[in-house]
Formats: sequence, structure tokens, C-alpha cells
Amino acid sequence: MGDPRLYIGRRGGGHPRGRARRARGRDNDPWAWLRRHHERAYSFVDATSFALMRSLPIREALASDGDFAAAGSVELRA
Repeated sequence: MGDPRLYIGRRGGGHPRGRARRARGRDNDPWAWLRRHHERAYSFVDATSFALMRSLPIREALASDGDFAAAGSVELRA
């Protein structure tokens, strides 16, 4: 399938390399977050969500494993 960021860039009408270049800056933040937080076994997907939530005004997450609450977000349960 390829890189999903490139697919999203094509769907949005922008140049795919330009979209991937902008998205690449966010890739470093989850890795840095994971290096700083050894208290729990967080996944890269969770760390990416934490980085995105910090960059946007999002404080709540629908989750059930406690990782978002441990990372400082409000965890909503269904």
C-alpha cells in the first residue's frame, strides 16, 4: 500500500512529497516521548497519538487500557 501519509496528501490535492515532509517533523516527537517515558510500555501508536493531541487542543481520548490517563490525558470509557 505504501506510506499512508502520501495517500492522504494525494487525496487532499497537495503534492505528496510536501505533505510527507511536513508530517516527518511529527515522527521525531513520538520517539523522543518514548525515550523519556520508561515507566510504562507505551506503543509507538500511543506515543504518536500523544504528540498529535499535544499539538492540537485535544485533552480527552476514548481508550480502555489506561495509557492515555497515565500520559496525562482524560481517558473516556465507553
